[in-house]
Amino acid sequence: MVENSANLQMNTDTFLVSVFEKAISEQASDIHFERFGQFFIIRFRIDGILQERWRLAATDLEQVINSLKVIAALDITNHETPQDGHFEFILTSSGGVINTNAPGHQDARIEETYQQEDKKINERVLDVRISVYPSIKGEIVVARLLNRKNALMPISELGMDNDTLSKVKHIISKDYGMILITGPVGSGKTTTLYSLMLELKSDERVIMTLEDPVEFHLEWLRQSELRPARGFGFNEALRSILRQDPDILMIGEIRDPITAEHAVSISLVGRIVGSTIHSNSNVGTIARLIDLNIERGMIAYAINGIISQRLVRKICTNCSEQYTPNQSLLDYFGVANNSATFLHGKGCTNCHNTGYNGRIGIFEVMAFDSGIRSLIVEKMPMDAIEDYAYKSGMKSLKQDALDKVFAGLTTLEEITKFI
Repeated sequence: MVENSANLQMNTDTFLVSVFEKAISEQASDIHFERFGQFFIIRFRIDGILQERWRLAATDLEQVINSLKVIAALDITNHETPQDGHFEFILTSSGGVINTNAPGHQDARIEETYQQEDKKINERVLDVRISVYPSIKGEIVVARLLNRKNALMPISELGMDNDTLSKVKHIISKDYGMILITGPVGSGKTTTLYSLMLELKSDERVIMTLEDPVEFHLEWLRQSELRPARGFGFNEALRSILRQDPDILMIGEIRDPITAEHAVSISLVGRIVGSTIHSNSNVGTIARLIDLNIERGMIAYAINGIISQRLVRKICTNCSEQYTPNQSLLDYFGVANNSATFLHGKGCTNCHNTGYNGRIGIFEVMAFDSGIRSLIVEKMPMDAIEDYAYKSGMKSLKQDALDKVFAGLTTLEEITKFI
């Protein structure tokens, strides 16, 4: 539902509190504030899709953006260059509060509050990251809501079937080596990476992280936030991190040849390394590392496994009903109409008439064995490596997606976007 107003009729801070409360109640991941024609619109990203929630007078935009800048300790006189900031939003039983006096995400406030929540104390603290970006129509603000409770979950809750989950647990049970998570932006890679760290958590191990930025502060991790402008980037950190005697190293993302080289080297000297990398598939990750000038032999023997993943929307359980998919979709996936019962959501107030509520992961896990390692070293084509993996039992993204359709969790229309 879009709320309209000729102009802002209430105190701006009070209005922003209502915006953040609504976003949290609807489980939005981001809030977009921007000008659109003669209007100022506010949209929520819910389950990966933007949905408009407010349409106000364009004259209200500057007032709201200035308030957000003040809250996030940004320069209200700067309208020409991007700015990034953050603040805490405290959600209590009596309503939401913007905490302008918080020291920010450099302390353990979020962790402490969630520990309290585990004790049934009804208060939650969310870290809100603010990005201000100049455009020809005025400044655009995007607020990302970081909710540790939603992001930090056991790997058993990510949506893996029993065989896939067993394979992942076996991969991370090794004493050393790399596990990489790949997929496009917004596919849940960081959530899976944190979940793997949670699975590896032990009083007998030291887990260190290199992140840019640190999104969730957790007491059981030794977390480092990189600051390249001050000479503390991935490369500087990786050169000396072994002196800290870590058992497990989590690297937020492998982006360049030097980071890739250090990460691979650390995994080969007896450490577990987990990271994300951008590619379209598991074999695409191998090709990406080769493109980053990593020797095939090092790739073959450093990596224990690669997880390729996507996020798909789940059918709203409140309005799900049986239906018949379009024949072209059935043909595309090679599915007979009478082979299964297909469900979709017809739309209701619970799902804002989208038919979907929440998201679930679909996964393809490549566990490295002697055959894959040999094919990599022998410089075989990527297609040959992929064919071997499938013949050895690797479940494809397509098959995992179809299994979730047959289980009534999502629809053919939804998985078509990703497969």
